[in-house]
Amino acid sequence: AFLRKMGRDGPQLECVEKGARHMANDIDAILKLAVEETRLREESRKPGDFEGLSRGDETKISALHLLFFRERNYWDGLRETNALIRQFVLEPFADEANGLDGCRGGESSEKRAGAVLFLLKNDEFLPKAKLLAFIDENDLSNKEDLSNVAKEFKCWVAYAEAKETLHKWRCSLVDSEEEELDRKARDCHRAIQKVLSFPGGWNVPACPTLGSFGTLDLSSCRSNCLPR
Repeated sequence: AFLRKMGRDGPQLECVEKGARHMANDIDAILKLAVEETRLREESRKPGDFEGLSRGDETKISALHLLFFRERNYWDGLRETNALIRQFVLEPFADEANGLDGCRGGESSEKRAGAVLFLLKNDEFLPKAKLLAFIDENDLSNKEDLSNVAKEFKCWVAYAEAKETLHKWRCSLVDSEEEELDRKARDCHRAIQKVLSFPGGWNVPACPTLGSFGTLDLSSCRSNCLPR
């Protein structure tokens, strides 16, 4: 609980460093558990400080930082990032199915997509470029579990880039010159095509290591995120 509520950078980094010195055999499991429990226990629907994010969202995103101070924790961090993004994407549809007042899956999912974009666009919260480089530096040819984790993360990056590019194109319809509009339309087409033609399929094939719930999550993400 102490780690889950702690601020980023200074306090978090100091705790991780001290934990690595004094609890070397346990610190990795402790950090993973802290991030996982934050994702599962924090309430998402309270008002927050960032646009499109609740206070619970902020706490969950901030907690991810615990797994990105040291490279040895990157795979756990990537797993938790994927799980958190799936939660953001699917939560509105679960709320609608459960009959929560005012919840309409399609409309709410657009707002929750803002949390995904916020997470993947801000290096302050998630070192995206460093993580993509880390994935590319590893030989995953005989490591199906890690390969699927990497593919899913790259899928979400492509999805976020497509959402942002589509938003820019829609905004340009109002006041852009024809040449600029054509350029943005081509950018949007490429971004969406990258999502739909992602190598190996979007959003990674069914994998036994995900478990039944993880596989169901990915199936729901495909049906709700990809156009028909």
